[in-house]
Amino acid sequence: GMHLTILEELGRGAYAVVYRIREIRSGKIWALKCLSKRGLTWEQLTLQRDEARLHKALGKDPHLVHLDRYFETKDFLFLVLEYCPGMDLYDWIVGRRDIVSPSLSDLTEEEASFQRLERIKEVFAQVLEAVTYIHARGIFHRDIKPENLIVVEGPSSTTTTSSPPLQVKLTDFGLATSERSSKEFGCGSGPYMSPECRFSASNTPSSTYSTRVADMWSCGILLLTLLFRRTPWQEADPDTNESYKQYLRDPQAYLRHFGCTPELANFLSR
Repeated sequence: GMHLTILEELGRGAYAVVYRIREIRSGKIWALKCLSKRGLTWEQLTLQRDEARLHKALGKDPHLVHLDRYFETKDFLFLVLEYCPGMDLYDWIVGRRDIVSPSLSDLTEEEASFQRLERIKEVFAQVLEAVTYIHARGIFHRDIKPENLIVVEGPSSTTTTSSPPLQVKLTDFGLATSERSSKEFGCGSGPYMSPECRFSASNTPSSTYSTRVADMWSCGILLLTLLFRRTPWQEADPDTNESYKQYLRDPQAYLRHFGCTPELANFLSR
């Protein structure tokens, strides 16, 4: 068995708590995700085990939080994960970590804007690397959003105005699937969920959506969030969201109004 010492709580949600732990035998630091089984249906327990099985099947990649092993007891499923001493991408965006510290920078406004775009490109390219990697292995995430991406920054330089190097890692495979077409609607988080993935009165027993396309839609919304520090809408539903309704009426016009250049609006509305 695994002998460990709990060092601190890193976070908690409705069904899980994550701790920073030390493995006593090796001294190695891990993150331990504890998933409660209490009160779950057989179907929910199956989905919980799928998270561990699919994540483990992905192996190691620089842009994934690595799952080293997992085990379970009567009441809990435990995932032993690579410990990443960083912050999630949501906090990174809110904390404006995409800009150079004014105390270190003599850049003009134009130069600072260019450097910010280079920083965003660096982050987004790594997100795409992660998504490409899992898709190539037949696994689809279905919940790509800033909160499920960890940003690990290297040490800052005190002699240059450049931003510290960073690494972006995709995590939380709780909604992941190996199915290319799915009937499980409602998977994901409101602003990032693709329209065809939403529950709809028009859905029939034979309705499906592409899990690959759903992930790519989420990546597009993530790019807009990185660029403008806000999502373009709260949900992709024209019946409840006026912003999305305007987007459907004229995608390029809406994206230009949101802040995109004509070139970016044209690219994203294809």
